[in-house]
Amino acid sequence: MRALLRSLLLLVACIAFGARADDAGPPQKEFLPKAGTERVVVVVSGQTGASNYTNISQDFADAGYYTVLVDGNDLWIKGGGGGKLLLGVIERAQASPHALPGKVGVVTFSLGGAVGLTYATRMPEHVATVVAMYPLTSFIKDPD
Repeated sequence: MRALLRSLLLLVACIAFGARADDAGPPQKEFLPKAGTERVVVVVSGQTGASNYTNISQDFADAGYYTVLVDGNDLWIKGGGGGKLLLGVIERAQASPHALPGKVGVVTFSLGGAVGLTYATRMPEHVATVVAMYPLTSFIKDPD
């Protein structure tokens, strides 16, 4: 019963956030630029969930960026693994017909800030810049 409930919740999340059920990564929602194809900004939400970051994601799209919003809770995994998931989000965004080729910007909030500082900063071949707004940093014991 639990497995069925989990599958149904995942399907609802995929529908709500614009991902297909066969996508390998976490659900992500697109915000399209008016110009059609533009540079990519990946927005990673805080612990309160992606729905609280739709307005700012739309603001990035309105400013001329192809914007992808992902829930930081889906990327912050104890023991690791979130870096691979974030890379999948970035690669899916880069493969979109709405994306110009090149590196992406990653904008993160709170728990998502931990994702940005921990994973996105280690992806210089994919990420041009990381912005961390009020990031979760209590887990950092040795900054190096």
